[in-house]
Amino acid sequence: INECNENERRCHNGLCIPKTFWNNDVDEAECLDKSDLLVMPGCPDMYLQFSIFDYAEYACRPDEGRFPCGNGQCVEDFGECYNGRHLLLTESVSVQGNLSHDCWIAMVCL
Repeated sequence: INECNENERRCHNGLCIPKTFWNNDVDEAECLDKSDLLVMPGCPDMYLQFSIFDYAEYACRPDEGRFPCGNGQCVEDFGECYNGRHLLLTESVSVQGNLSHDCWIAMVCL
């Protein structure tokens, strides 16, 4: 984990951002994990705007057990992404490839 400077705050994922960006706006995230946003119950993730990072760089918070769809949306475990990215995950997990059955089962269970 990064040690942040005195004029910085640490995001949940360890990234340091300037204190002026921390909770500076309800709907603009500077942390990749959106830990700098004020939490507003009932506000869907898709309505949040990102000012510094592209959607492709956004990472869902791991402690929430959510999968990043690559467009700013996060879904629970194997939930459905609006862009269909969950289908790629499901397909990649279901292909055994050159792995032995035991190794493949171990990878799926991770």
